[in-house]
Amino acid sequence: SDPEIAFKLLNGQFSKRREGSARPVEIVKDITAKSTCISSGLYSFVISDIYWYGETCGMIARPCPEGNVNQFEYFKQYLLRDIITGAYVSQSIGESSSKDANLCLSPFGCYDVEYNTDDKNNGLEFDLNYSKETSGLSRQGECDDVHICGAVIAKHDTERVGLNHLTQLVVPNKDNEQAFNDALCWIMTADTMFMEYSICHGTLLQRFILVFFYFSQELSPTPDVLQLATIHTCDWPGVVCDSANNFAFHLNLPSRELRGKLITEIGLLTSLKTIDLSNNTLTGTIHPSVYNNLPHLEVFNIASNNFGGSIPYGVLSNPQLIEFNVANNRFVGTLSSSDTYSQNLEYLDMGNNLLQGRVPHSLIQPPNLKVIDGSRNSFVGVIPPGFGKLANLRMLKLYQNSFSGNIPED
Repeated sequence: SDPEIAFKLLNGQFSKRREGSARPVEIVKDITAKSTCISSGLYSFVISDIYWYGETCGMIARPCPEGNVNQFEYFKQYLLRDIITGAYVSQSIGESSSKDANLCLSPFGCYDVEYNTDDKNNGLEFDLNYSKETSGLSRQGECDDVHICGAVIAKHDTERVGLNHLTQLVVPNKDNEQAFNDALCWIMTADTMFMEYSICHGTLLQRFILVFFYFSQELSPTPDVLQLATIHTCDWPGVVCDSANNFAFHLNLPSRELRGKLITEIGLLTSLKTIDLSNNTLTGTIHPSVYNNLPHLEVFNIASNNFGGSIPYGVLSNPQLIEFNVANNRFVGTLSSSDTYSQNLEYLDMGNNLLQGRVPHSLIQPPNLKVIDGSRNSFVGVIPPGFGKLANLRMLKLYQNSFSGNIPED
């Protein structure tokens, strides 16, 4: 019954309610799920993907970082306007219903929001702007300038649009905060090619993610990273792009002395066909967000590192996958019989890990398998029949396990 519905941030910080009585709010236009910024490249989206978390309209969903999801309850309809870009989005629902609006917003943004609070079109409006004092969004009338590495980026500066775009989708965690800050400082103050890349098509986001990755691998600060400011992204170390020189198709950095944890933002490079980070000293676990939105992935090679935790089984179900190599790591757990494998899979190497349990029959269902290596683990039980029926199989390694029973006749 309270017309002043509290606006709350999902990260646990709550803003004060707007003072004053409710007044009529007119929603002048409803543009649900439409945008002029739609592409088939790296970062395809519709406007509702940017602001309305969960509405994907047939596109690949890119989860909003948890700390950037802002929520409020509205009745019938709401309107959000991005003051910096002029973009806006509204949502309307049934005449007598309410719903939570989940908005994915940059912490450096400048927004205003109007929403109905009852079926009589009474409602509220508020400004939600970047606050230098809180270093995030706050209910205040003015949108503060952003200070990054000595540079001042005002509300109407051209660079502010790119800054908000990047920080809407990429946020640091405790493991990579310094690398994130270094990358953001670099792209906003040192990158001489910043304005040459597109927000709409995702090439600016791609550039930021790759330099974030370089910094996270303790390659910074070095002259090599600093010199990237004058080099096209597709000419960066380990990057091979499509024929139009736009989107990264291959990330090949084997034996490059990489160390540290793998940032999850690699999973935003949705055009990737190859990830080869083998023969380095990378650590940590492989989070599902690294591979969940890589529909074109064909090669996943992280062999000979120090990764642990569960094997990234989700990669194996990618229909385009040809090579899966996680050998010589510290992966633990069992192979599930319910896991599905790409029917295009040819090379499967899980050797020299800490895997246990039985080898499921589903492992030998991909018809094109040429190499299977499950050696030097702790598998038990009988070896399932069927390996001999794989017409293309050229190599099978299962030694140094704890199998029992007879070798299958096939």
